[in-house]
Amino acid sequence: MKKLKQSQRMISGERAEEKRRVIQYNKLASYKVTEDNDIIIVSGPYAGRKVRALWLEGSDQRDYIYKNLYQRGDEIVVQILKELFCD
Repeated sequence: MKKLKQSQRMISGERAEEKRRVIQYNKLASYKVTEDNDIIIVSGPYAGRKVRALWLEGSDQRDYIYKNLYQRGDEIVVQILKELFCD
């Protein structure tokens, strides 16, 4: 009986973790890739700002860009941001 309860707890814990990931992903900033190979942030604290200009402002901004855009794995976004990493 004790093993059964542990299994149920593990399953509910896994469900909670998956729900947390979905909620966290939904809170990520929206963005739009422009024709001049830049990214405009559409939502969030930096809404309306271009990523290339925001990248130069400081480490907090770079952390925000990395967490909200780069980690999604969108091919075009990753390519643009890798250019900024190398600069």
